[in-house]
Amino acid sequence: MGTVQYTDDAYTTLASTVGSSDTSLTVTSSSRFAGLLTTTGDFFFVTLRQTATGTKETVKVTNIVGTVWTVVRAIGPNDSNLSFASGDGVYLRLGTNLLDEIRSSSNQTKALFTTATGTVDVLTAILGITPQSLVDGMQVHVRTPGQNTSLTPTLNLNALGAKTITKNNGGALAPGDLNGEAILRYVSSGTRWELLNPKAGNVNWFSIVTYGADPTGTVDATAAIQACINAASSAKAVVYVPPGTYKLIPATAWQAEGGTDYCAITMVSNMVIFADPGATFRIADGVYSYPSKRIAMEMFGTNQQLNNVTIIGLTMDMNGINNALDPSDGTSPNVDTFSQAHIKVSGGTDVVGHSAYINDVYIEKCRFINGPGTSCIGTSQTNYAGDTLGRRWTIKDCVFYNNGNYSQDHSTITGSGLNGLLVDGNTFYTDVPFGTASFFGPRAAIEIHGRNSIFTNNIVQNYYEEHMERSVVRRAPRSREGRTFCRCPQPYRGLRQNVRQPSTA
Repeated sequence: MGTVQYTDDAYTTLASTVGSSDTSLTVTSSSRFAGLLTTTGDFFFVTLRQTATGTKETVKVTNIVGTVWTVVRAIGPNDSNLSFASGDGVYLRLGTNLLDEIRSSSNQTKALFTTATGTVDVLTAILGITPQSLVDGMQVHVRTPGQNTSLTPTLNLNALGAKTITKNNGGALAPGDLNGEAILRYVSSGTRWELLNPKAGNVNWFSIVTYGADPTGTVDATAAIQACINAASSAKAVVYVPPGTYKLIPATAWQAEGGTDYCAITMVSNMVIFADPGATFRIADGVYSYPSKRIAMEMFGTNQQLNNVTIIGLTMDMNGINNALDPSDGTSPNVDTFSQAHIKVSGGTDVVGHSAYINDVYIEKCRFINGPGTSCIGTSQTNYAGDTLGRRWTIKDCVFYNNGNYSQDHSTITGSGLNGLLVDGNTFYTDVPFGTASFFGPRAAIEIHGRNSIFTNNIVQNYYEEHMERSVVRRAPRSREGRTFCRCPQPYRGLRQNVRQPSTA
């Protein structure tokens, strides 16, 4: 790049007016600025000062012919193009902050500031101190227009070419990593910008779209999503689900405690899924049909022993209207207790040779909708005495909506043998109360057969259960509303601060 010239004592005045869009100006004398532009590419900075108001604008001088200067306008931090009168001052006293930036720019050791334009994922920016090329190790401080949504946003600095922005280990960004103020370092070996202050942390993210998942809901996305989950879990990375609707087909047969089930996604250890708002996994139409294809199916399933599963922000739609348990009879629902769960863990020693469980599960801000069967989340299931099942599950701030519509025995969350379940801040509701007209509807929000369970700060509406059991030997009084929302026939830790909404019937 050209030499950056600076001093702190040169002064002259404008010989004529300068409009806000002018790119040249005429001064009364250039003598005190002689020698500052000696080589092609050299430039220097001056401050123009309105005598009447004291308002200033910093400009870059790129050429001098006599007393006529060619300039680039408003290059200082927070500058704007102003108009100036004849006699207004022209100073080479630039101020400490801008001088620091100019001095540091010659060896590229300090970040230079600029405000980016373009979109949140395709950034363009102009530095007032113009680099002739992108130099390895150079840093810039860029104010971005918002949070990135792409995993591979780009920055085109001073029209030197769009380069991908990565984490400082070369990994893909997370959504929201660029969030207002970005400190970027150029890496010439990878022709990329590295983000030194990611907002979402230094975690690798694997996008299901990168693996081929169709976000329009037209093409089956099951295999692509499974491949992404498998790869991310092996790499201890996060599965990222961009906004869109993803069609899933439960076609993988697996042995559950009650027989053969079919799941779309096989859960694995270290499965961490983060979904953007508007991201929906939806079961395809017609997977279940009566009487030709009566199957138990799940969106996520396992009969293995797993650890560390997290799902945040995902809408899971079982599409129960188009997979109704008995679509042949709209007035007399099928009373079979078929599983049509969003998430199911099932299998015991007597079935698969070991107890199936997941330890350390965290589910937050998800939506579980349109599940026609017996539950939305089956945390564990075995009929074999003595099997050890899962521990430490948290289900928080989720919405369970219009589930159990074709089941006579729907409990939204079941915890058969689970040790340690926190269900906090969730909403359970259905549009039509239990037992209305053409379907049975949900009976209980939670059914607990394990230990150390807490059900607190939840809202439940239009559910029905005749009683709430507090332990094996002691029953709670009947609910006066006939709308009890919890069954727990084993020792429990608490049912606190929950809201039972009256039926809308």
